[in-house]
Amino acid sequence: PDDDMKSLKECLQTLVFCAGGDGNLLFNVGPMPDGRIEPRQVGRLREMGAYGQAAEAARQVTDPYKRVWALRKIAEALPVANATSLLIESIDAAARIEDKETQAYALADIALAWAGKDANKGMEVVNRIDVAYPEARVMALHGVAVAGKSKDAFQKALAEAAKADDPYTTAKLTAAIVADYARLDVSAALDAAGKIPDATNWWRFSTSTR
Repeated sequence: PDDDMKSLKECLQTLVFCAGGDGNLLFNVGPMPDGRIEPRQVGRLREMGAYGQAAEAARQVTDPYKRVWALRKIAEALPVANATSLLIESIDAAARIEDKETQAYALADIALAWAGKDANKGMEVVNRIDVAYPEARVMALHGVAVAGKSKDAFQKALAEAAKADDPYTTAKLTAAIVADYARLDVSAALDAAGKIPDATNWWRFSTSTR
């Protein structure tokens, strides 16, 4: 009863690797002296079953955006080896979203989920985001840059931020990027900060005309 128990992630990873190799898996779940299975082991087995059921339920969601959200959230909780197929399925679901702006932000969310596991894969998803939606691309690139500690991704995020619809949004996005960029390259971050547009006049004009 006092032995350390494998985490849910470790158990799921073992199960997926075994199933992927066309094998059968026997977990070391034995009875206590009174014949009952230890409650915490029962709980872990139920958690594993719940993930399988959750993934299958997510696949049955008809609304593509909601399907993307469900598959992505499940994938975020899994190791990269287990999450890959779900993230690929979420990309396929995103391709079915009719509204292009909604699709762009759905892909940005997928890029962020993948960046936390594999920054290169995250960047591949960024490249799928329509250039007509720079803010979605900034959100994704920023996440990839932080996850992969990539100067190139930070520079691309800054370039996309400069394409925002107005100086205020550009300044806001750039400031957020610079704050994280400084942890990787202070000099480059300071240079980018010096180029943040003065949005004061734009903000005063926009508020006066509302």
